[in-house]
Order: sequence, then C-alpha cells, then structure tokens
Amino acid sequence: MAQAATAKSASLTAAVIGATGAVGKEIVHHLVKRDAWGKVIVLNRREVSYESSKVEQHIVSLDDETSLEETCKTLLSNTDALFVTMGVGAPSKGDEETLKRVDVTLPSACARGAKIAGVQHVSLLSAIGANINAKPAGFVSSKIMPKTGAGGPLYNKYKGTVEQNMTLLHFPKSVSIFRPATLIGTPSTPGYVASLSKPLDFIVPIQFKSSDINTLAAAMVFDSENKLSSSDASSDEAHIFEGKKLHDLYKSVPFVNGLKNKFTN
Repeated sequence: MAQAATAKSASLTAAVIGATGAVGKEIVHHLVKRDAWGKVIVLNRREVSYESSKVEQHIVSLDDETSLEETCKTLLSNTDALFVTMGVGAPSKGDEETLKRVDVTLPSACARGAKIAGVQHVSLLSAIGANINAKPAGFVSSKIMPKTGAGGPLYNKYKGTVEQNMTLLHFPKSVSIFRPATLIGTPSTPGYVASLSKPLDFIVPIQFKSSDINTLAAAMVFDSENKLSSSDASSDEAHIFEGKKLHDLYKSVPFVNGLKNKFTN
C-alpha cells in the first residue's frame, strides 16, 4: 500500500488519467515542476511525448471497464495520489452512451483499481451544477440544448454520479472534487465565450466566475499535497471546491505557470 509522504520529501508519486486533455496536461506540467513529486504516472490511450524523466507513461485500453480497473490496480501500487480529469471534451457533440462511459464508467473503474492498489487521495475534475439527482429533460429541443450538453440535466447527473462513486470508495486521505464554471484555455470553450467571461466575472455570482485551466490545475496539485501531508484528512467525506471555496483556494496556491502566484503576497 502506498504510504502518504510529506509534500517536502520529493518522494510522492502521482497518477493522472485524462492527461492528454487541457486540464490534465496542466496538472502534469505542475507535477513535474514541483519538487514534492518524484514520479508522475500517466495513463494514456495513445502515446504522447514527454520531456521530463519523472513521467512514466502507460498506454491503456479504454474499451472495457473491467480491464481498466485491473490495469489501475496493477500500475498504481505505491502511488499516493490520483488525478482524474477524464471527460468528453465537447459533450454536446456526443451521444448519451459515450458521455456516460467517458465521464462515469471509466473514471469510476480507474478509481476502484486505485483504491485496491492503495492510493491515498483522489482529485476529481467535475463541473458546476453536478447533481446525482438531476432529472434529464427529454423534451428539451436538441437545437436549443442538446441532451448531452455541458450544464444540462443529464450532464449534471453524470457528474454527480461519478462524484458519488469516488466518494463512496473512502480513500484514506479523502476525495477532493473540483467544480469550476467556464474553463479558460481549453479548446472546448469557444473564443467568444472566453472573451465574454472575463468582464462578466466582475458582475456574476462567484460560483459562475471563470477558471483558468493552469490555475485550476495548480490548485488541484496544491490541494493534493496538503491532503497527503495532513493528519486531519478523513476518508468519510469529500472536499468539494466550488464558488468561493474554489476561488479562495486559487488565491492560496503559491505557484502558477511555474512562477509565484500573482494572487499571493
């Protein structure tokens, strides 16, 4: 079983599934830059070139949940933290089956394998509005709001479902769930939306304020370091970061883009 190490020991091992996505790439970037992490295991569907010697890449099949669970159980022994950033990049363009498989079934399978392997802490990228009790609205016109669209009832239900699946696994150092609103810096966010988000951030409620993907990734890494080094982390509850709690975390992160965070002193 992986043993939790202090964030200063440079012996922490992280695993990332969804590492080729926009947020996943930023998480890998921060992990390899941080002295606290000695190894970064990436679980990819296709081979990607990495410059850092910290990165240990494994090509895994995402066709079967049982196979993925077994793979994670084997590969993630002696791993401290798992970062889960899997998701359909443009959910409105996919079907319901694909959305459920990519956003719920496969991440949950990976997490089950990770728990058996002895992983201590999980960071899950979710989304604002996640709610397992959301009721998909079958009457919604596909021209107005596609059934699988981000922020829709089905999407929110699936995000809530994967949150619950991971929480119920009771990882020793808990599960941290991140629910950002609009993501700035990802190809899935149209340019006009990104342009409008910054000025709108000054007037919308804080839970709807946008998040830069690099800052979000830094916050996820920073939180994981804190959870692993804390004696207070509990397996009985999930730590949900959204709205004010999420944006306060951004302000406490001492690194962004490998540099000192502009939010900190």
